Amino acid sequence: RLAAPAEPTADGWTLALRVRLGEAGLRAAVHTADGARIRLSTPERAQAAVRMLQTAQYWVTRSGQREHVLHAPAPCTVPALLLEAERRLGIVPADALRLLATLYDAAWITHPEAAPPARLYADARDFIRSEYGAAYVPEEPTAPAGGIAPADIRRIPDALPGDGAALYRLVWTRFVAAQLPPARLRQTGVQLGVGADRERPYPLTLWGLHTRIAFDGWLRLMPEALAPSEGELAEVLAGDAVRVAEIEVERLAPPDAGMTAAALIARHGSARPAAWCAALQALEAADLVRMDGDRLTVSERGAALAAWLGERFPALVGDDADAGLERALQHIAAGARERDPVVHAFRERLSADLRRASPPRPVVLRPAREV
Repeated sequence: RLAAPAEPTADGWTLALRVRLGEAGLRAAVHTADGARIRLSTPERAQAAVRMLQTAQYWVTRSGQREHVLHAPAPCTVPALLLEAERRLGIVPADALRLLATLYDAAWITHPEAAPPARLYADARDFIRSEYGAAYVPEEPTAPAGGIAPADIRRIPDALPGDGAALYRLVWTRFVAAQLPPARLRQTGVQLGVGADRERPYPLTLWGLHTRIAFDGWLRLMPEALAPSEGELAEVLAGDAVRVAEIEVERLAPPDAGMTAAALIARHGSARPAAWCAALQALEAADLVRMDGDRLTVSERGAALAAWLGERFPALVGDDADAGLERALQHIAAGARERDPVVHAFRERLSADLRRASPPRPVVLRPAREV
């Protein structure tokens, strides 16, 4: 069994090749000899590497096969729906929340923060059996997984008019797909060598994966979730020649490239998405954050304020403090903690920071005596 190394997250340029093995095509990423994905610091170095690879020879060094089970994604929670609506539909979180409230008020979906009723899971099995056949009904009923569900499984997305149709389609599709069996895949991992010739290999390795669908399962409802490889891959043997069809140069996002509003809410404000939407709108209105395309970036003014807050209020600002307060609020809401001690502890931390942050008393300069 072959597994390609993990993808990088650092800034830079990286390379991938589209290669052909007989009738099959696959995409192969370029790695260093020690298994790390190659990263080039400038576009000029990336183009120099492309020129070198254009004149190189390629061959199979080893291959392996596996059967892979691919499970369906879980039904949409509110944060997951905000991410999907932003990524696939271009709907910003504030608008998605308004559409979600409209769908609930119109009785098209269950309450976003409540577990779907048990009858919906039985209804989904009946719907799947009638629409897709017995092969698509899991042997064991799917365990309830929470998330947002359509109020009526047989109310298919095409029946809904208006702006909420695309959002309802996401809810309906994810819920029904989660009740379908896993997809089964046949995958062939291929490791390729590259060099001026086989006697003079470069210190590089290419990793490719050819995927065929043996049984589509939930992919029948969400085929866009997986793109199978091109063509049928015959038996792959070490030493087989490889033909390169295309060399791709990819830009890796820098770590400080910012994140989208939905990604920020999913990471930090999943329990209070509406409050985070309002806070982001207020920050943007105050020119503390800005939208750069679909990315949130901190303005110069916002960066200065963040640095001041971090210096003056270390116990209240930062991921650890925010996460701790979020957990405390969730425990209060669940009845596991009393409210007063949490509020008192927060007030004590705030008071201590305020005392440290208070400006010094102004120095009064008295006029000098005349001699």
